[in-house]
Amino acid sequence: MKILWRYFRSSPAPVRVGVFLISVVAIAAPLALPIYQWEYARTAGKSVVWAPATLVLVFVLALPLWGRYGHYLQSPWATLGFVGGARWFRCWLLACLLGVGATLFLFGLYVCLGWAVPAIAPSGFVILLGEAVLIGLLVGLAEELLFRGWLLFELGQDYGPRLTLWLNALLFAIAHYLRPLEAILETWPQFLGLLLLGLTLVWARRSPLSRHSPQTSLAWPAGLHAGLVATYYVVEVGNWVEITGRVPAWVTGIGNNPLAGVAGLILLGAIATFFYRRSHT
Repeated sequence: MKILWRYFRSSPAPVRVGVFLISVVAIAAPLALPIYQWEYARTAGKSVVWAPATLVLVFVLALPLWGRYGHYLQSPWATLGFVGGARWFRCWLLACLLGVGATLFLFGLYVCLGWAVPAIAPSGFVILLGEAVLIGLLVGLAEELLFRGWLLFELGQDYGPRLTLWLNALLFAIAHYLRPLEAILETWPQFLGLLLLGLTLVWARRSPLSRHSPQTSLAWPAGLHAGLVATYYVVEVGNWVEITGRVPAWVTGIGNNPLAGVAGLILLGAIATFFYRRSHT
């Protein structure tokens, strides 16, 4: 076993990343595959949640072993970004509010300019809001732990800050296209938006918790990610707005996705600029 850990430590980043992910999938597969088949059959493939959750659970449980034996980390969770105490939660909340406010502002702007009309369906709002909060919280924490926690650390061991930044953002965007070819062709216009979002989240990860401390954490990216996902879920699933088509789809977002539209990219660019400047102070 010691020989395997020694080989792991001396391997380049792509090998370490691949070995760890393959190990997680291999350990989780006996439980995740039956769950996936059950979910797929039960929902006709429309909702597959618990199988990916099983993978995330195994990934989280394996991280302390990876940190202590793979990199000799005394505090793996602190290295991955869970550090700062009360400031962590304060920064997470501020970033979450930023994500919520930015998304509501964008769709509100659409309505004010006549690019969309409000179409709020009042029934089931409490359930919808609860689902949005839960999904935003879990997706924000899980994806940020994976990309801006573990993967960013692994890449940073072998590459410089700039190359690590672009590799992380690029892998983040590509990971969202691990789906059937038909779905890839339908969603390819959002690739640039996903890449910009990946850059933004890395700059958020590198932003200090306060102006008086250089300490960074996952609070900023996890909060921002949660706010964006939760609010978009409420607007999209709850059918809060309906695009009128008065302007081309590439302005408001192809497929009603703000990441695939000029307006959404401009707003995301403003957020990216904020975190870029904060991370470079």
